[in-house]
Amino acid sequence: MVSSTSTTVLEILSFPASDLFKNHISIVDDALQVISTAAGSRQAYRGREVEDNDIGYVLQVWDSLEHHRTFARSAGFTTMRKEFEKCIDHDKPQQSAVVHVPFDPNSTAIQQPALVFIYGRVKSRGTKAKLEMKIAEVSRNLEGLAFGGPTLEDPDVYYLILGARTIEMQDAQGTGMKLLEELGEYIHAERRHAWMKPFAGLDHTKD
Repeated sequence: MVSSTSTTVLEILSFPASDLFKNHISIVDDALQVISTAAGSRQAYRGREVEDNDIGYVLQVWDSLEHHRTFARSAGFTTMRKEFEKCIDHDKPQQSAVVHVPFDPNSTAIQQPALVFIYGRVKSRGTKAKLEMKIAEVSRNLEGLAFGGPTLEDPDVYYLILGARTIEMQDAQGTGMKLLEELGEYIHAERRHAWMKPFAGLDHTKD
């Protein structure tokens, strides 16, 4: 059982991106700067989906889910939401979504510019052990470039996150259709790719 009070987590936020965000992703840095002052907040990344260019992503590492929840009850969260509004286009059909997954602090996956998210609901709870063994095998074989597990919101939904220098390299490492099919034995698997950049402070000249 994953403990939300002690496990380092990765927050994955996807949202319908505004033209401002699409043209200049550092527009979200004002919001990320507010988050960076919160207790328990760690590194953050922002970027866009490959399959759907209207989808933006923010990845935020927290020392625990409880740290995120504490921030969500603070005045800083209200300030952050106001700053983040300029990144969202509410007129687009896509919906914002957020999940938290256990994060391996030793993994370098999210430090890579190209990420792949494979996720889905388990087909049978009886196969969870085999699914977790498969995720562990992939993480081990890719030597820190992959990690995953059940979301803290729903233990029947699993994520596997993989990183590489390029999307083509991900496919060469076996993270393409073959892996999608293998995980499809256990979950109703979907796959998305994203280009990501690290948040390193308020410097609007870098993007």
